[in-house]
Amino acid sequence: MAKKAEKTFFGHHYVVLDLETSGYEPEDGHFITEIAIIAVNGETLQVEAEAESFISPYGGEIIDQSALDVTGISRSQIESGEPFKNVVADLIELAKGLKNGKYNKPILVAHNSKFERKFLVHIFACAKRNLYDYFEVDMEDTMKMSRDRFYMEPKHDLSTVAGRFKLANDSSHRAMADTKITYSVFVAFKSQFRQMKTAMVGGTKSRRFRDTFKFPI
Repeated sequence: MAKKAEKTFFGHHYVVLDLETSGYEPEDGHFITEIAIIAVNGETLQVEAEAESFISPYGGEIIDQSALDVTGISRSQIESGEPFKNVVADLIELAKGLKNGKYNKPILVAHNSKFERKFLVHIFACAKRNLYDYFEVDMEDTMKMSRDRFYMEPKHDLSTVAGRFKLANDSSHRAMADTKITYSVFVAFKSQFRQMKTAMVGGTKSRRFRDTFKFPI
């Protein structure tokens, strides 16, 4: 009897993340103070891995005290954080492990991805690496998903969007708490999209969706 061929997934895997920073602009010397990620299987939308870390200063020593006040992160926690080159190296190894086939690099996911993007590009550049050598250029943005799906609604902050899906919301403006909420929101949107797409396929059974990590704590 011929061996049954294993099902092949042709899409991308995901890395959901959230950053806490020392201010608003990397060009002004602000830097990432804390990072959290959740690696997601693109086929099942299940969690593959998660990690978080404080990051010691690397792009300057400018820290906006109001940014620390919002998160409750202390200067001592930042100063004792992981060196930024180690964090970039870990993200690269993660991306390599999640790459699917020759071309499908993992896709980054964030809420208001424009903010995360500029800080990620900067930290990779400081490590003399290019973010897009390891991750897809296009990011998934749960804020944009909300604006597309709930276009009549005036607010699209993470807590409000989570509330629309009746998701538990323990956001404390800390990286991992917000990453977990972003992941839940992302899965809710993706699941809705996949259900709609399956319905459009109708009676056919064919479906195709193109859609060792460490951070010492």
